Amino acid sequence: MTFLFFSALLALPLALLPVLLHLLFRRKTPVVMFPTLRFVKSAIRHTAARRKVQRWLLLACRVVLLALLIFAAAQPARQVASAWMSSGDATVVAIVVDTSYSMLLNEGREGGAESTLLARAGANLDELLASDLVRNARVALFLSTPPADGRPEGFQTPAGIKTNWTGLQPQAGPTPLAARVERAVKLLAGDPAPQKWLFVITDVQAKEFAQTLQVPAELKAALIYLTPSDPRSAGVTAVAVEPEDPIPGIGAEAAVEVAGRTGDSRAVAVTVSTVDAPQSPVVVKPPKVAGFDAGGRAQVRFDVRLPAERFMLVRGALQATDNLPWDDERVQLIEVPPRQAVTLLETTQTAAGRFLRLALDPTDGAAREWPLALKRSPNLTGNETAAAVVLTQWPEAAQATQLRDFVRGGGTLLMCLQPGMEDSFAGLSPDRRAVLLELLPCAPAMTPPAVGAYRAAAGDDPLLRGLTDKKFDVGGIVVRRFVPLAQPDGRDGRVVLSMAAANPGPGARTYPLLARKKVGGGTVFTLATLPDPRFTNLPTHPLFLPLMVRTALRPAAQRDVQNVELGNPLVLAGPRYAALGDLTVQSPEPATYVVKPTGADRRYAFDRVVSPGIYKWVDGSGKVVALTNVQYPGAEADLTYRDARLILPPTETHFVAPSVGTFFSQKNTVTEPQPRWAMPLCVVLVLLCVESMMGSGGRVQEVRG
Repeated sequence: MTFLFFSALLALPLALLPVLLHLLFRRKTPVVMFPTLRFVKSAIRHTAARRKVQRWLLLACRVVLLALLIFAAAQPARQVASAWMSSGDATVVAIVVDTSYSMLLNEGREGGAESTLLARAGANLDELLASDLVRNARVALFLSTPPADGRPEGFQTPAGIKTNWTGLQPQAGPTPLAARVERAVKLLAGDPAPQKWLFVITDVQAKEFAQTLQVPAELKAALIYLTPSDPRSAGVTAVAVEPEDPIPGIGAEAAVEVAGRTGDSRAVAVTVSTVDAPQSPVVVKPPKVAGFDAGGRAQVRFDVRLPAERFMLVRGALQATDNLPWDDERVQLIEVPPRQAVTLLETTQTAAGRFLRLALDPTDGAAREWPLALKRSPNLTGNETAAAVVLTQWPEAAQATQLRDFVRGGGTLLMCLQPGMEDSFAGLSPDRRAVLLELLPCAPAMTPPAVGAYRAAAGDDPLLRGLTDKKFDVGGIVVRRFVPLAQPDGRDGRVVLSMAAANPGPGARTYPLLARKKVGGGTVFTLATLPDPRFTNLPTHPLFLPLMVRTALRPAAQRDVQNVELGNPLVLAGPRYAALGDLTVQSPEPATYVVKPTGADRRYAFDRVVSPGIYKWVDGSGKVVALTNVQYPGAEADLTYRDARLILPPTETHFVAPSVGTFFSQKNTVTEPQPRWAMPLCVVLVLLCVESMMGSGGRVQEVRG
């Protein structure tokens, strides 16, 4: 126990003042002559004695009250441990600073210069390092990105931190800032110092703190929140092209996702340019207005017709700048697949084969920008990357083996089955049936399908991405006859399109209409019917052409372009790169780096990514073998903040403050208690004065008769 005003206790002797005044101003009871009243005289004597006792009790109460009043004026306070303010080797401090790209939000001008949240964080960090609490302590500094050399953070002196210090720079955090705080807490917990402090300087983005920070009660902590009061900013969070593998000359859609303030709206435009001339767009779409919903989200879609260029940049941009400039536009790198050699295996012309041929190449080779170079042949040529076949009967063992080996080697095969073939499957030789089962997603079902029309339904396969909108009307596909296949087991096979009876009866079930199966390095697509109007309306349906073309295109996993965000390494891997030697990475700085393959799969990894832009992978001959587009983290453009008091609930050892200066003021109220009870003291003094006035108004008289 201590007193803020210890000298006030010197006034305790004044508590005896009522006794002194009582002794000094005692006076005799006045005698008043009155007729003889024996009984009245006796009663008055008893009353006077009782009043004498009451007077001494009142005197004692006054003494106690004055003593308590003096005690209160001295302001008793709980003694805080002196080690609270200790520094030097007795104190260790961990400081976590948010350096994510959302901290580049500009809050206006201060002193004629732009002021960003990151600049405010730097000023708070400087003030903290120069404070008496931290100046002589051991300090560990945590930023959004861990050290590049992979070593964990450790304690050093503030002077050591300032050595070669260039200030805070924006970084991409590969993990939420809460994970960095957890790492700092573990570092503090493992140190034997008696005094441990944790400081977190952040704008309290919701994506960084999904839950309340788990900070032990014995650990002193302070959350310095730099949340802007009115963040007027909108940003492009994502740009995508649908379908993912667009076809030149055929309509595609560019989808731009934007985040902003609920109820606001922003104009968004889309341009398409080549990689070699990014500032000279070849496609310009007029702006559209994005209105933000209750969650602050909006999506704008643009119809685009892409030129016959292999690599292109699709740019979505806001038409007005705001307080966070870097997120006003976003670029997506896309690759139009190079022309794929496709062989249509046929010996005789059929209606189904004609519809399939028109779907794979509607111009019959006249359009040079068409992604498929179709050739008709009774056998595989050895130059194709994909093959399609209309099966009216099960292939012979030699042909089935040839198709299986083609797929195992990385090829893509599309098989269209004629209804009724399921009846002869059980009669095939075991070897022939075994080869076919490697290609088929599953064996034909023995239970015949119900009679009547079947309607298609979309699965969750990436092949259908962008093809499930109402305009494609997947449910409008009607199938009257098909080969009843069993459902794939899900390990290597999956359903792209399923179908169910339009008027299901008891025991009705669904069947695969289009299924895919992974075989070796390639893929087999199986259509359970023929594209023939006798069996289905699929060949005249708007979904048929893009679906058949996608099955013949190179899989998305084999593309030579990547879109990654800052903070992630660039990785190039796959069989087509395994034979390459050392590669050179040309960064947008510009700078070049030599990357060697590592591991059994000979993958290339590059982690010195410091700025957004196009990174080119070049082989020894100078040929560009792949491109990587590095973008700002899209989530950083979504400015959604949390209440700092929910992240670190304030306690006697945990503080929440908008600045380091405010934190020290809060801390002083704990370590140096402030005067209290001013109003109660005033009330007590007034009551004493009233009591004195009322006590002096009455006089006791002695009556004689």
